[in-house]
Amino acid sequence: MLKLFVGIGILATPASFQKVGIIGGVVFMILIGIVAVYTMQLQIAAVIKCKNPVTNYSELGGAVLGESGRKFVDFNILTSQLGFAIAYLIFIGQQMDQVICFETQQDECNMKGLYIMIAACILIPICWLRSFKYLAYVSMASNVFLVFALFIIIGYCFSNHSEHPEMGQNLNYLDLSAVPLFFGIAVFDFEGNGVVINLRASMKKPEEFNFVLKLTLTIYVTFLCVFSAIAYWAYGSQ
Repeated sequence: MLKLFVGIGILATPASFQKVGIIGGVVFMILIGIVAVYTMQLQIAAVIKCKNPVTNYSELGGAVLGESGRKFVDFNILTSQLGFAIAYLIFIGQQMDQVICFETQQDECNMKGLYIMIAACILIPICWLRSFKYLAYVSMASNVFLVFALFIIIGYCFSNHSEHPEMGQNLNYLDLSAVPLFFGIAVFDFEGNGVVINLRASMKKPEEFNFVLKLTLTIYVTFLCVFSAIAYWAYGSQ
């Protein structure tokens, strides 16, 4: 479940803390996390009350609001997930281009478009999978690498602060004028909201979903706040 939420959005969250301040970032992130958990639990409660089996958000929209509801939900999911997917593809393309350009001593540079197409060709067939159970082991490995990378970043944060302590001075603690921008980035951090029904349907013990959801989101929001505060403290306005 953790992999549904942890993604490239976490790398942009420290910048959002810079906008609203450390106190504002922590408070608003916790509030948004509470709202996210509540809305996910509402989905599951609605699924349980449906007479017919419901395995995804689209089917829930159809069961509650009819065909028009299903189409409306499909449109919103398509729009949001398309935006998330494009952001991920751009990120993959940029990272591959930077690494390969560096490793080839700038002989193979500015090929981001090619890497995006290669990544899309690999990822699109994965999107056709009807169940998350086929991705369980891949997701587990991904979580390990992701956590490892984030702790490396935290290590660089402490190293940078020890070398350049002046960057952590004059920090912003609360600025309500930037809340809309913060909200946009924070929503990206909770992009897994639209697929929790699919995930629950893939679980061996779906009755334990609410406990797992609360535990996962508590750990996730705590790490988001700690990671973002450390990064902002280490680099300041930079």
